[in-house]
Amino acid sequence: QVGILLDGDELAGIDDIEGYQFTADERYIILDTEREQIYRHSYKADFTIYNRTNNKLTPVFEAGKKTRLAALSPDGTKVAFVYDNNLYYQELRSGQITQVTSDGEINKIINGATDWVYEEEFGDDNGFFWSPDSKQIAYYRFDESEVPEFTLTNYRGELYPEYVTFKYPKVGEKNSEVSVHIYDLAAAEAKQVAATGTEWEYFPRIKWTPTPGELCVFHMNRHQNKLQLEVVSYAGKRRTLLREENKYYIDIHDNLTFLNGGKQFVWTSEQDGWNHIYLYNMNGKLERQLTSGEWEVTNLYGIDQTNGTVFFQAAMESPMRREIYSLPLKGNKKPRKLAGEVGTSSAQFSGNYDYFVLTFSTINRPPRYSVVDRQGKRIRLIEDNADLQNLQQTYQTSEVEFFDFPIDDDGLRLNGYMIKPKNFNPNIKYPLLMYVYGGPGSQQVVDSWRGQNYWWFQMLAQQGFIVACVDNRGTGARGEEFKKMTYQQLGKYETEDQIAAARYLGGQPYIDGQRMGI
Repeated sequence: QVGILLDGDELAGIDDIEGYQFTADERYIILDTEREQIYRHSYKADFTIYNRTNNKLTPVFEAGKKTRLAALSPDGTKVAFVYDNNLYYQELRSGQITQVTSDGEINKIINGATDWVYEEEFGDDNGFFWSPDSKQIAYYRFDESEVPEFTLTNYRGELYPEYVTFKYPKVGEKNSEVSVHIYDLAAAEAKQVAATGTEWEYFPRIKWTPTPGELCVFHMNRHQNKLQLEVVSYAGKRRTLLREENKYYIDIHDNLTFLNGGKQFVWTSEQDGWNHIYLYNMNGKLERQLTSGEWEVTNLYGIDQTNGTVFFQAAMESPMRREIYSLPLKGNKKPRKLAGEVGTSSAQFSGNYDYFVLTFSTINRPPRYSVVDRQGKRIRLIEDNADLQNLQQTYQTSEVEFFDFPIDDDGLRLNGYMIKPKNFNPNIKYPLLMYVYGGPGSQQVVDSWRGQNYWWFQMLAQQGFIVACVDNRGTGARGEEFKKMTYQQLGKYETEDQIAAARYLGGQPYIDGQRMGI
C-alpha cells in the first residue's frame, strides 16, 4: 500500500517544497523552500522542521534569513544550521538560538560549511556534524583570506552581466587554512582539535566514532597520495587509526563504517590494485580483507550489524555491468549475488537491511524498479517503465551494440558502444559522431540506461549518423593501474586512445572516414 506522509498543499506558508530529509527515527522532516544556489551543490534556503506527531511546523531561523545545511540532532531536540558563514543551533522546545561562532565573513572565514575546493573536488559542502549523543558538534573552520580571487561573469539576459567574485585557488596557489573544532553544548565552548600545515593540507572528511567524544579526522597531503585517519577528542586525546600511501593518488570516499562496540571498522581501499572491502580493529590492524579479486567494489551500501552482513555493488562479472552482493563479516564465505541480471543493478536498502529497492536497466532497456528481500527474492514490482518501452517501439529505436578493439601488442582492449541507423546497410558509408568524456574513474560504456543521451543519439541515428563512444584508459572499474595511469600526465593516454578509436572506427567499411566528428 502507498500512503501520504506529508501533503504540501496543507502546510500554511509553504508554497513549494524543493527538498526534504528525514531524521533517523523518521519523527521529523526537514523541509527546504525558496532555494538560492551558491555553487554546484551548495545553496541557501528557508528551512522548516515538520513534526509528524503533532503536525507542527518550526522555522529554523528568523523569517527572511536564508540558512544552509540545517540538520537535526540525533535526539531530535535541536537543529543546527549555518547563517552568514557562522554556525548556530536552536533548541526546538524553547526556540532559543545559540550562536556557536561569530567570526564568519564572506570571502574570509567560513564556519560549519566548506569552501569551493572541498565542495567541488571532495564532493561535500557540509561542514558540521552532530555527535551520536547530541552533546557536541564537530565543525570545519576555513580561513580563505589569502586565497586568490576569481571573478565569474554571469550572462542572464539582462542589459548588464552579473559579476561574482569568489575564492578560487588555481594549481600551485594558496589553499584555505583549515581547522577542525569540537563545540561542547554543556560547556558552551569550542576547542580546536586539528589544523592544516606543512604535512597535511586537507581534511577531506570528519566522522564521529561510536565512542562518545571521539572524532575521526581524515588527513591528506596536497599531492593526495598520503592519507591518515586520526582519532581526536574534545579532551585533547589523539591517536592514529590508519595510514595509507599510494604511488599515484588516493580517492576520497565515504565508506568508513565503525562497527557497534567500538572495536572494529570497515574500510574500502585500492591497496591491492582493485577497490575492495577491508576489516580493521580500532588499533589500525588489518583483521581481514573481506573481498578480493581482479574486479571492483563500486558501491558499499552498508552493514547490517545485527546480523553481521555487508551489502555492496560490484563489477565482478564485467567492468561494463553491476551486480548486488551480500557477504558475512565473519568466516571465509564468498559473496552471495542478490541481483545480477546482465545489465546494471543498483540498490537502496531499508534501515534494517531486510529489503531493498532494486533498480535494473540495460543500455537498451529503461529502468525497472522492484522491492526485493535480503535473500534476493523479488517481493513486488514498483514500476517497469512499460510506457517508455512502448515509445522505443513507436519511434523504432536502434539496438545499441557493444564492441571492443586492441590498442597495443600486449592485448589491452578498449570497450565501446555503437548505434547504427535502423535501416543500416553495410554497403553504405555513414558519417560518424564520437561521443567522448573519459575523465578519471568515470565510465560511459556501461550496460545501463543512458537517459537523455540515449534519445539524442537515437535521433542522430535516424538522421543517418552512426554514433559511437569509447572508454579510454583512465576510466573506471578496470583496476587501479588502468584508472591511474593518467597520473601527472592527464590528457596524454586519453587523447591517444580516442585517436586510436577514431582510426579503428574510420577503418570500418561502413563508416566514412572523411566525415567523422567528436
